[in-house]
Amino acid sequence: MKVVGKELRTLSKDDNLIRTQRKAITEAALKVFEHKNYDAATIQEIADAAGFSLGNIYRYIGSKEDILHLICHDAELLMEEGGEVDITVRCETVTETLKQTIIAFVKRSEPQAKKHLFYDREIRNFTHADREMLLKSQVKLVELFEEIIREGIDRGEFKTIDPLLIAHNIGMLQHDWALRRWFLIKHYSIDEFAVKQAEIILKSLANPDWLDTNKIGVVGISGSET
Repeated sequence: MKVVGKELRTLSKDDNLIRTQRKAITEAALKVFEHKNYDAATIQEIADAAGFSLGNIYRYIGSKEDILHLICHDAELLMEEGGEVDITVRCETVTETLKQTIIAFVKRSEPQAKKHLFYDREIRNFTHADREMLLKSQVKLVELFEEIIREGIDRGEFKTIDPLLIAHNIGMLQHDWALRRWFLIKHYSIDEFAVKQAEIILKSLANPDWLDTNKIGVVGISGSET
């Protein structure tokens, strides 16, 4: 069965079963990788975590490298033909479109947090093709937000002078939540974090001087606002 440009070995001919079992395998692998790095983890440990026998797990993948490829090409992040999922939430105004798209994008951080941490930690183990795919998907993501921002500028809703940089900052919000979830979750739910980030970004887009003229309360490591 082909997964975004690569044929992975399988002994099953049932595509739905293959998808289901591979999802179970990748979820189990991520749990194992939380405690062991990719190099140290074994197929047997992943099979045990998934509730598979060693023989059964090899019905759906051919190697540990196949599991890495499956995690890289997570079906929730990428469409099977290799294109980035369109996460745009279209509304009547560009302002509302951007707000709702940011919120939807950031809220995806919670179920994807473990994958983001894994990508950051294990990127050196990905094949060159998989690394290139990850980098290209990040570029496409920034381009998606930049396009919305430029549309807002054209319609007179935004006044920013650097849409690329703001689009990049939006694209980093999922990583921010994943990397600092241990701290942020003490102060915000994922919904609160998403809405507050969207509001700050929209205010800075509508009035670029807003960040300079308004002091924003930032929760410091101690938990107090600075």
